Amino acid sequence: MSRAQSMYVYVVLAATAIIAAIGASVLLGALIDQVWPGRVISGNPSSAVAMGISLLAVAAPVWVFHWRLALKKVAADPSERERGLRQACLAFLMAVSITVAGFGAGGIISDLSGGRASVSGDVMARLFIWGLVWAFHWREARKTWRAGHMGRSWHRLYLYVAAAGTLVAGVIGLARLLDGLLSAAYDAALPGEVLYTGAVWTRGLQESLGAAVTGLGLWALHWRTGAKGDRGSTLRDVYVTLAAAAAVITGMAAAGVILQALFRMPIGSLGEPASARIGDLTGWAGLWLAASLPWLYYTPLLLWPGRAIEPSYASPWTGWAYRYAAMAAGMAALGAAAVFGIAILVGLTVPAEDVFLKGPGEVREAVAAMLAAAVLGAVVWGGMGLWLRRVPATPDRDQVERLYQFGITGAGLLAAVGGAATALYIFLNDALNSRLGGGTA
Repeated sequence: MSRAQSMYVYVVLAATAIIAAIGASVLLGALIDQVWPGRVISGNPSSAVAMGISLLAVAAPVWVFHWRLALKKVAADPSERERGLRQACLAFLMAVSITVAGFGAGGIISDLSGGRASVSGDVMARLFIWGLVWAFHWREARKTWRAGHMGRSWHRLYLYVAAAGTLVAGVIGLARLLDGLLSAAYDAALPGEVLYTGAVWTRGLQESLGAAVTGLGLWALHWRTGAKGDRGSTLRDVYVTLAAAAAVITGMAAAGVILQALFRMPIGSLGEPASARIGDLTGWAGLWLAASLPWLYYTPLLLWPGRAIEPSYASPWTGWAYRYAAMAAGMAALGAAAVFGIAILVGLTVPAEDVFLKGPGEVREAVAAMLAAAVLGAVVWGGMGLWLRRVPATPDRDQVERLYQFGITGAGLLAAVGGAATALYIFLNDALNSRLGGGTA
């Protein structure tokens, strides 16, 4: 099959598969709502049935014809199965279908957790129809899957991108769920601080539960099952390193906000009780707890393979890349603390109309932020640095360490250039305004 013919066939297959799946989902959802007891139907169900039949009747025959054409080409030339266009089409349809099916699964979990016996036919149809679309294309894509194969594989790319996306969705849903539960616990512990309290198990928490369960479940499907045993894959090494590093950075950001609020309280506040500031931290505490789960899962794969809950398969350089990424995050926190410190010093010592920190409230916030960033940076950067001193050097470590040193040097130089340019602009702007006048009429 020529490249132009392949492009035509697989573009048509992708488009008609989506249109046919939409039609089947709309039709099935309308039929479920008709026969499901106790359903309250809004709108005209006949319109949904007509639309579903129309889309399905038009797109399905076109898809069947082109799919049979593609199968004939594969039978005539087995190498066609591994062509990039075919694999890209399968990966694209898997990504679309698993996303829609995931929303359907999350909606079902949300409805059931809210005590609603009558689940929407739309979400059930999404899960069933788009789940079938995903399973069909997954089965085709797995025929070219070889664990540890270093060749180009769109299926491998799909696996790790889907694992990353579903993990992020699951962690966000879990963070929102923990935020709601911690907020409710805070309201129950300090009822005098709350002006209004509603039901604890709200629709938002039910949706968060659905997102968390669906996201983490799909992550397990792609990572624990789909990518299992993928030894020697560079993409796997990159994914594991980035997942662990992202968990560290997210946890540091949440911990920084929490520490800033805790440091802010002994410094003093302007008419705001300390309990109110603590009550605003439930979201950050939930994010920190949710981010700790992927950190606890992926870190042993990189640093302590013997303690991991599954075989690591990680290359030696991934552990060093993770360690130096953590050091870079700690260095960034120390740099932020230095910036806050300089801003505080300038704001307190240089009288000017346009200052960085206006009023005692902003100064206190900056002091608390400086202390929080300094503590986080010292713990992460200093702790990792002390640990690295006790570990013997290896070629992989030397290579990663050089990249880290050049990266830190380049980032620091760019930051210094930007800061110097900003300071020079402020100085020249003030000097010229005082000499030439502040403006024109």
